Amino acid sequence: MVDVFLSHSWHDEPHSKWSQLETWAEKFRLEKNRAPILWLDKTCIDQTDIATDLQCLPVFLAACNGLLILAGDTYVSRLWCVMELFVYVNMQPPELRESTVEILLLGDTATQLEDLEKKWSTFSAADCSCFKQEDKDRIMKVIDAYPGGIAEFDVAVRALGNTKLQTCLQERNRNISVAKRDAFRASL
Repeated sequence: MVDVFLSHSWHDEPHSKWSQLETWAEKFRLEKNRAPILWLDKTCIDQTDIATDLQCLPVFLAACNGLLILAGDTYVSRLWCVMELFVYVNMQPPELRESTVEILLLGDTATQLEDLEKKWSTFSAADCSCFKQEDKDRIMKVIDAYPGGIAEFDVAVRALGNTKLQTCLQERNRNISVAKRDAFRASL
């Protein structure tokens, strides 16, 4: 079984993604005494046959114990990324939806984090892009088949993003508070 499906935008800053992934992988290694097994799109799917892979997305996601999102500036504007998140969450039993998705934010400043929150809260599938227009057209047809169509899909993604982002920001603030406390204690 694959530990996590790695969901990220190829358009986000690579050094930030690598840094976050490295930190996450080291934490995983310390907790599990082994390196994580990741599902990475560029190496695991045929980039020349996206049509087939769209149909297989639920199979790929089902083979993973979790979904790890590296969310930077462009994540929510990339339709494939959002589709991965949406499909994964909707395949999970309700009691596992929160615990199997982890978001690592790539922004460090308050402004960057506010921008990420705004992008999630104003998400619109129609405004998203794909590398190829035919991929976007195909994915939009799938989304349109969702109960309530594209409008309800947008609402569901916004709600999901808001919930996960709030959890992520709370954990980040807790980690910052612990680090400040530890630094203060060390200075005594």
